[in-house]
Amino acid sequence: MDILTHTVSGAFAGVLISSYSNFADTDKIKLIIFGAIAGFLPDIDVITMWSGFDETIGKFFNLTQSGKEIYSDKLWYSHHSLSHSFTIISIYLIILSIFTKKTPYFITFFLAYSIHLFEDLPTPDRIWQGVRLFYPNDTYYGGYSYIWWWNNYDIFLIISISFLISFFILFFDFKYIKIIISIIFISSLFLTINQIRNRNINFSYSTQKEHKILEKKSLELQKNILGNKIFKIMRKFDKKIKIPF
Repeated sequence: MDILTHTVSGAFAGVLISSYSNFADTDKIKLIIFGAIAGFLPDIDVITMWSGFDETIGKFFNLTQSGKEIYSDKLWYSHHSLSHSFTIISIYLIILSIFTKKTPYFITFFLAYSIHLFEDLPTPDRIWQGVRLFYPNDTYYGGYSYIWWWNNYDIFLIISISFLISFFILFFDFKYIKIIISIIFISSLFLTINQIRNRNINFSYSTQKEHKILEKKSLELQKNILGNKIFKIMRKFDKKIKIPF
């Protein structure tokens, strides 16, 4: 799953937990932003793909492999390893406890971070065969190849629209807010799972040629799902984003 969808998912977790808190509006906004940060935090390990990694961090730690090699490997600091585990979540929560004792922040962090991990399970099995959920255990979970790495516009729209609706409802003053937002959250979860499980394409690949073919198939699938008009809007938006989306 792409980092933009992860971030919105994390913010959505912040909205959900905010609806159950007694926070003032400004503190709810802070919690939502905190959820967004927790949502993309697992992908901090993609820093090895930064063009300046080898000359800076790699050189400082005297690493023998290039950043690109590290990224595709199964070292503890490779992508989908330690940073994509419940082990690091526990470490982060311990660190978080030094700065705050507010329960909503702990729950939001755990939920947003965990959502990211589970969103990565359906991706192709080509490189890591999933994520290393229980590091230092060597087992990788997922790699189900239900969805492509990116351009899952339908899933992004489900999560984003649900998030925006819930965000605005959050600031209404009536007693059923938490119930309504919970229903929206759960509904978006089931809709997302339904979209993932009903693509009818196995996105597993072994060569660069297959990679290009499947990415094309993924885009064709999106066009069929969204229709020409919405698909064109999403493609235009995608091309403006400088990260894989």
